[in-house]
Amino acid sequence: MLGTYGARAPVDVFPRARDQATRARALDPSLAEAHATLGLVACAFDRDWPRASDAFRRALTLAPDYSTAYQWRAVALHAPRGDFTSALDDLAAARTRDPLSLPVRASEGIVLAFARRVDEAIASHERMLADLPESPIAAFFLAQALLQAGRAADAVRALERAVLRGRQTPEMIAVLAQARAALGDVARARDLFAQLERLRETRYVSAALLAQVQIALGAPGLAQSWLDRAADERDAELLYLDVRAAYDPLRGTEGFAEVRERAGLA
Repeated sequence: MLGTYGARAPVDVFPRARDQATRARALDPSLAEAHATLGLVACAFDRDWPRASDAFRRALTLAPDYSTAYQWRAVALHAPRGDFTSALDDLAAARTRDPLSLPVRASEGIVLAFARRVDEAIASHERMLADLPESPIAAFFLAQALLQAGRAADAVRALERAVLRGRQTPEMIAVLAQARAALGDVARARDLFAQLERLRETRYVSAALLAQVQIALGAPGLAQSWLDRAADERDAELLYLDVRAAYDPLRGTEGFAEVRERAGLA
């Protein structure tokens, strides 16, 4: 789902995915993939938790070994609402059914980080990277967990490894900017922020990523402006407002509460 992973604007992706999945379900009500896709859209775009829960439950009733449905339910329904036990249970079920799946393995570390079990998250990502040393995805998620743990220099090294093994994504640039800010390299962090702004002129880049960089730079007002823009754009990253540590400095502010409400989290 390109809108979930930041490759395209959610408003361009999710309504179309919903329409296609609805048509597919009408043609074949037993198609588990259609139900799972509707569950993902209900979470990431509509924030309709009951409808999402019903859709995922139906998908897994139809196809009990469908690992993607377990993974999507874990990261889109359970984890954003703080139900980390259910999320990890679903990921364990997914991994049992598809032990080689990179998204499933990455999701385990992501959910552990959301649960503030950051040492376990790092260990999970390190195991994945040991098994997949050429994977930029594995290196990126390790860097994200290292940054959360306050190990900014290690995060930079992991990101350099990720970039060597694949193209530099906006998500990588944003985490690198946050790491540079944490190391006191404000000039480099601002350069990377400017790079993200330039990228937004030619392709979709999540406004929430720019908010995260401004938080790291100690500019809460600018960060709030970017979060407001993310809400305007129905940014899928806002699904994780309540659980991503990068947003912690803004919690409790009036502006953050308003974005939570606009994002369907209140």
